[in-house]
Amino acid sequence: MLFARSAAIAILFAASLAAPSVHAQSVDDFAGCTGVDNDIERLACFDRVAAPLAGDGEMSAAVCTPMTVEDLKLDYNDILGTCAEVAGYVMQAGDIVLLMQSQMDANPFYVDASELTRDERRILLNCPTGCQLTVTGVVGEFNYNKGMKAATIRQ
Repeated sequence: MLFARSAAIAILFAASLAAPSVHAQSVDDFAGCTGVDNDIERLACFDRVAAPLAGDGEMSAAVCTPMTVEDLKLDYNDILGTCAEVAGYVMQAGDIVLLMQSQMDANPFYVDASELTRDERRILLNCPTGCQLTVTGVVGEFNYNKGMKAATIRQ
């Protein structure tokens, strides 16, 4: 626990050298995250606190939490606004991309695929009935549904 608190303060100090506009309140925010017992919730807390330090608001792939679709469903409210790397069944239907536990999942997550590269969109097109893929992006609402804004997609 002491190590996590020291690491959080060291990260904040390093970030403050690069971005002098960091508020003093951030130290308390980082310190508050060290008291969270659940690993996923603690990481989500650190991601939320660190997000303003990322500059343009995009989270780098280095801080994305790997998880399953089941984890995404169970922890959705706790990880809103954080970056997740989710392995699951992906299906495209027109402009809609769905992320599911299996082909029969009745509660899919919607994926905003608008910023994917041409090659990543090709992966979706070559998977007309769905396939196992990993989607990396920021967890949030998409078209008024639970979902993600995809930064990358890979097989």
